[in-house]
Amino acid sequence: MKNVRLWLVLVAIIGINVFSLRAEAKGWSWGVGYHNPPGATIGVNFMHLWSNWAFETGIGYIGVGESWNRDGEREATSFTVAGDVNMKYLFDGRTFRPYLQGGFGAALSTATNGSVGAGTSLSHPFAGAGLFIFGRKFYFYASYLFVNENALQFGIGF
Repeated sequence: MKNVRLWLVLVAIIGINVFSLRAEAKGWSWGVGYHNPPGATIGVNFMHLWSNWAFETGIGYIGVGESWNRDGEREATSFTVAGDVNMKYLFDGRTFRPYLQGGFGAALSTATNGSVGAGTSLSHPFAGAGLFIFGRKFYFYASYLFVNENALQFGIGF
């Protein structure tokens, strides 16, 4: 669990340093969200906004699991992360901008039980609707996914 926290902190630090240079990365922002990417407890997302369209990709933490045998010995440990790629259409507005989104979710899972194994999937399409509230230096968002993944998402971006 300690390694997972360290990994999340490193991803956040890298994201902050890369996207703090917004003058050179015009139109790009980064954010932290709950259930964004879909399936993740918490994630880091990178979004490019131009006119009414936005492209977003992200990676997030799903969990760590352990399984035990009858003798109380650990048999396997697994670590799972989620990712996504999606497009958003933002309706006109200045501060409040409703949007529609659609994309694909992905998952990467590793497991150790004497040997290391890994698996991936890119098969979780989703769609949803939400609302951005834009400020001068940051924004808030909330949305609801209603295709294949019923979930409330919310977060803050910079």
